[in-house]
Amino acid sequence: MTKKTKLIIIITGIITALFLILSFIFSLNNGKEKNVIEANSVRLLASSNEIPTDVEITPDDLEGYHAGISYVFTKNIDKEKAVEALKDYLVFYNGEPVHIGIDIDITIKDSGWATTTCTFPDGTRCASTTGYKVVDAPDGIEYAACTPWGGARYAIVVAKSSVTSESNINQIPLHAFNARFINFDAPTFDFDYNDCLQAECETWLKSYVQYGNGKNKLFYANLRILDDLTVEGFEGNGNDDEYIAPDDYVIPTEPNMPPVDDTTDEIQSDSTVGTGTNNIEEAINKIKENDAAKITTGIISCVLGAGVIYLVFILLRKLFRCLRK
Repeated sequence: MTKKTKLIIIITGIITALFLILSFIFSLNNGKEKNVIEANSVRLLASSNEIPTDVEITPDDLEGYHAGISYVFTKNIDKEKAVEALKDYLVFYNGEPVHIGIDIDITIKDSGWATTTCTFPDGTRCASTTGYKVVDAPDGIEYAACTPWGGARYAIVVAKSSVTSESNINQIPLHAFNARFINFDAPTFDFDYNDCLQAECETWLKSYVQYGNGKNKLFYANLRILDDLTVEGFEGNGNDDEYIAPDDYVIPTEPNMPPVDDTTDEIQSDSTVGTGTNNIEEAINKIKENDAAKITTGIISCVLGAGVIYLVFILLRKLFRCLRK
């Protein structure tokens, strides 16, 4: 074997080894970047008031991921604009709101039905068709609200042109709830008008409500006051208030993403999430999620890659020797 041939083989081996190392480093960095994106995607949850200690709260059946599927609209709200504004606020995990980018599609039909389909972060999907309610605007406040089936978790958008700083926006969550149920005990909220003017308001307030069967359950609500939500021709009061950040405003640190359940491709008939049973896929996913396993797998890959390069080198050397003879 000539020196030139040896040099070509050595250079090829070095390039291959560097490629494997760079691929391993890129895969680790890509995984870290994904985790950062997920961690920063969770919405904050804040309590508006303390729930009395003598009030017994019955847990909602909201385990796992759920989507808002039950809508309430006032008569002058543009339904298409409203659901577009609500999209990022319609996902809940174990009953608590999370703000994450998901594949969600909402169709509002004139016949009074709303179809919602979405894919959750763990790969599970839901598809639901539910009737929506059209109600009169309380005190002229035009709004749209949505909640998951089986829980009082209301994401709400209010048309800015229909309110002022003197409007009673705290009545809206209960008004939306009463479009579907009759309650015995009203929840209390204390929304800050200025905060609600944020296009991406981070605050969910928590209270409780008593259902007709006498059970008390948690009641969460988020309320944003937005422009351009009403039908053409609705004038409102010409409100042009804008959000003003407080002097002591600090961007809050967001919590980690909720743990991801097993995955399935099964489409649910409502927002209830199914779980997967494929043990092989589960094991692979656990390895992918484990940093130590990633590093170990990368090292093994590099070692195997080096072994393959060495074998190729031996075979090429023998081949050149045979050709030379």
